[in-house]
Amino acid sequence: GGMPLVEDLDLEVSCASGEGGSALGEVLSTGKAPSLRRVRLTVYDSELLSALCEGLCVGNSPPALMRMELDLQTEYSAGHETAISRLAEGIRSGHISYLQKLSADCRFTSAATAEALGGALTHSGAAMKFLEELFLKFCYGPPAERIQAFFGGILRGSHCLPSLKKLETTPHVHRCSPQLSRLVTAGKVPCLTEMNLNLKDTGLQEMQLLANTLGSPHAASLRRVEVQFCDPDDPPDLDASAKVATFCVALASTYLSKLQVLQVEGIQDRSGSRALCAGLRSGKLSSLRELSLRQISLQSEEAALSEALDAQKLPGLRMLSIYESSLSNDGLKALLNAWTNRTPPPLDLLDLQRNSLSDGGAESLADFLASRRIPSLSKVNLRRNRISHVATVWLRKGFPEMVDS
Repeated sequence: GGMPLVEDLDLEVSCASGEGGSALGEVLSTGKAPSLRRVRLTVYDSELLSALCEGLCVGNSPPALMRMELDLQTEYSAGHETAISRLAEGIRSGHISYLQKLSADCRFTSAATAEALGGALTHSGAAMKFLEELFLKFCYGPPAERIQAFFGGILRGSHCLPSLKKLETTPHVHRCSPQLSRLVTAGKVPCLTEMNLNLKDTGLQEMQLLANTLGSPHAASLRRVEVQFCDPDDPPDLDASAKVATFCVALASTYLSKLQVLQVEGIQDRSGSRALCAGLRSGKLSSLRELSLRQISLQSEEAALSEALDAQKLPGLRMLSIYESSLSNDGLKALLNAWTNRTPPPLDLLDLQRNSLSDGGAESLADFLASRRIPSLSKVNLRRNRISHVATVWLRKGFPEMVDS
């Protein structure tokens, strides 16, 4: 009871012997600092983490309003595997039910331990009702095997993570996308707000599973979706168009009507780009505020894109990024003409970096900006295009606070 008024406690702790870890955990678990509301611990040593978990399991009376953020950077210290196992045991016992955020570097953690940690989170005794964010690194060795084991552990648990909003594992391994889909459809993460998916080499059947997930009521909580289909130097995929089309069907789902951020990267064929435009044109993404298209093959598809990007279909769009997508002068002119003839979205930012725009595109843009057709537009980024120095100076002079080129 020596800290009756402390509400926030931030500690970075490092002690190879683990000294003090158990005592700190006991203080937190027995309510000796009853006014605590937020505890943020960064732990650098495995022995200290093991001792901390031991102390956290001593008592059953933590401050009622206390929430903990735990950042584990123990990957290089001896006993790392044992420490993560102790953490899993502590979670499974229900003694750390106030955990709100867990970030852990698990690059040297085995698949068995990763599975045990995942299983602990949804164990019937864990009561993880306050956990909102999970971030785990599995960078070395076979990351896909360990990430799949972690997700598998969560799936096998009998309970869910009712408050989890963010679940991120790195690297974003393509073979783990089906596992994440199953977590969503199984109701394990009913409040998940973000999905970051690497879909490289994902099969048609797995893509259909993902599309079914995004088209189901389980996806209604999503606010941000990021997907990558391929890299520019990847070999041709004969099923690429079918897989992109399968995914894009989900963009017409009414359950994505609350989605606020969509980032799509790596569509290298025209039919895939058409499917993406069709999905955007559905009008179901009425809450979308940010749309980022990166490395999308837009040659000859600008008209289809222009039909999708208006206020009727995307009434809340504030940021549009068309990045490194071969947008030409004619393509930009088609987009600007569409915004002249139909009500444009209320953009604040238009990012057109690394495209194929030259002086002709700059002239079309200048005419459009002068019309003030989008009064809210405050920034246009034209960097790394083919616009001459003369045209660049002219644009900056005409729109000094708006154009970045």
